[in-house]
Amino acid sequence: MENGHVSMEHGAKIEDLRQHVSRLSKSFLELRYQLSHESAKLLACFPEKEWPMDQAGRVFDMVEDIKINNACQYYLQYLAELQGLVKSTEKLVRLAQRSSKKEDARSLHIENITNAVDASKKCMSYVFGMDELASKVAENGIDLKDTGHTVRQGAKAVATQTRHILSLSIQRCLRESSWPPPLLPSQENADRGDEWKGFEVAGDAVFGELQQLLVLMTSLQIAIKYYAFSNLDQKTSDVRGTTLWIAEEFADPVNAWLMAHFAPKMATCRPEKPEWLFSAALHATKVCIGYMDLFDPCIEAHGIHMYFHMAREFAKSTICGLRKVVRGIFLPLLFDQNDGSYILHYVDEAVKFESNFLALRVDMLLGEEDSDNASHADSMIEVLFDNEEWASAWINAEQEEAEQRIRGLTNDPLGWKPKVYSDGLGTDDVSTEHVASLHEFYPPVIVTNSVEILVDLMSRTKYIHSPEHKLVWCRYVVKAALDTLSHHFKSEITRCEQFEHLIDEIGLPIIGGCLNGLHYLEHLLREPSGVLLETLALSPDIDRFLEKETNTLAILRRKWTNKLVTLAMKFIFTRFVQFQLSLADEDDGDSSVRIIELRNQISALLNELSKHLDQVIFREAWKGIAMTTNDSFVEDIQALQGISAHHVTKLSEHLEILTSAFSSFTRRPESYFKQSAECIRLLSLDRQMIERALQMDSAGDDIQTFLHLQHIAVSDAIKLLSKRA
Repeated sequence: MENGHVSMEHGAKIEDLRQHVSRLSKSFLELRYQLSHESAKLLACFPEKEWPMDQAGRVFDMVEDIKINNACQYYLQYLAELQGLVKSTEKLVRLAQRSSKKEDARSLHIENITNAVDASKKCMSYVFGMDELASKVAENGIDLKDTGHTVRQGAKAVATQTRHILSLSIQRCLRESSWPPPLLPSQENADRGDEWKGFEVAGDAVFGELQQLLVLMTSLQIAIKYYAFSNLDQKTSDVRGTTLWIAEEFADPVNAWLMAHFAPKMATCRPEKPEWLFSAALHATKVCIGYMDLFDPCIEAHGIHMYFHMAREFAKSTICGLRKVVRGIFLPLLFDQNDGSYILHYVDEAVKFESNFLALRVDMLLGEEDSDNASHADSMIEVLFDNEEWASAWINAEQEEAEQRIRGLTNDPLGWKPKVYSDGLGTDDVSTEHVASLHEFYPPVIVTNSVEILVDLMSRTKYIHSPEHKLVWCRYVVKAALDTLSHHFKSEITRCEQFEHLIDEIGLPIIGGCLNGLHYLEHLLREPSGVLLETLALSPDIDRFLEKETNTLAILRRKWTNKLVTLAMKFIFTRFVQFQLSLADEDDGDSSVRIIELRNQISALLNELSKHLDQVIFREAWKGIAMTTNDSFVEDIQALQGISAHHVTKLSEHLEILTSAFSSFTRRPESYFKQSAECIRLLSLDRQMIERALQMDSAGDDIQTFLHLQHIAVSDAIKLLSKRA
């Protein structure tokens, strides 16, 4: 007996000595690491030029090698300690699991689960410490990820087991409290005096145990999700995607009720009635959220209440549950119907639900960053993109609907009547009496009504979370509406062109409405604060899409504006031919009458255009007509032969008459007839100047400077001067 007793004492002493040696070894490693670190800092303070060149690099390499060696030794030491820690934690978890099944040992269970949580947290701290060491040495080409992988996975597994036991214990407390409260509207008593009091009925002991368990679960989550919770101030994607586990515990019974209430064979699960599902989910969330503030102290205990709010976390968890019902039950039934109207109705109701849910989030005072963000990864619109066939069927249905809505506007008898806009501010008066050129925007009713449809379509992007999916929506649905409207414009203008009605009283209201409408759409698609873009969730890809569509509209508008100017000038050109003949005959009276008639006809045409083209388009049109008139007048001058001084005088008078046709639209109409004026100035030179210029041309001298030519070529000037009689 004595020998046995002595051997036990020796064994105990040997174990104590082993532990002491282990502690000394660990202290030695720590001191060695600190010494190498301080040495590196000290060496860095000395300029390398004071060291021999062959020693400086070697010293730094040695220091770096020491750091890497120490990190590897620490990693292996942590691995050995973690292996033992995992085994001891597994024992604590088994104790907690056994005590959780004993109703008469609840205080003991709290003690056991607390020990298991503390041990699990310590395991996870080792795991993350090893990860950091592995990252440091990985920079030098050493891979430690596979070393101890099984042990690290064992640590994570035991932490997961601990969470599972905590979850079972929390659910037991919730069942004892009769959670959740009545979730159907018909079950809710409007009298707050008789509202659900499950936590009070269960008693302080159950409520206190529940709070303890919630605090433990949150501390375990912080340990397991270390990186997410250590970067709360940075608002990274990991943080935004983190939901508190304790909120999921409260939401699980609610989500289970929702899943059962809308199971496939239930009478409530009807694909044509998505509003039933959404209203039930929203009502259940509202009913339960009122009790969530009771558990905010469980969050405050960990100092993270600035970033997490129990009501918000619960709402996020119920949305995840609703998404499972929608994706797993409702949408498969919906798309089996193969009915586009059902799909569109679902989307309309989903948008209403997301809007109401957004309002609920704002009511919870959750911060400005949430107040205008209707989209989230679990939104009831985003879920449609989980299945390619669903997304395709929905996009096709929306595309057809958008095209039909736009085509429906083309049958409106008042469609080409203008709605007056001035500086972007509109009135509701449909008018035919206003002069279009007095207004910056003068779109027809068909366009303003189309804009309302586009606003509705673009606003849907706020409920789509993924930027890629937003772009898909714009490319196929918004573009379909724009293309349908553009196609209608093209067909109307082409029809007028075929019957030669573009510049008469039949065609001008139509082509004017088309051009004004295109200009208005261009403006809205480029104006950030306009009614279109302020409803659209923008992104770089969507910006590029809009730019492309806007350019397409602008090209179409400019093409038809130029065609309108060309047709107008064809009308004017025939008058120029008559004027040219009368000028060549030197019939002063006839030529003056014809130039006045020509001026009056141009003025009448411009006045007619001003009634139907808005300010910007009319400016482009009359400037085009002015430049074309100038070109025609120059061509007429150059076609004359044997120009006399009398001719020059008449030409000057005729030019003044022509420019007066544009005086109503600009203070300096002569600035658009610079070539014509320069031709007349050259023809007005005296004989000596003309002869000297011709001689200089023969000698190859600088005629441009001599004649002060600015608007016509030297060759044209010489030809013109040679015709001067």
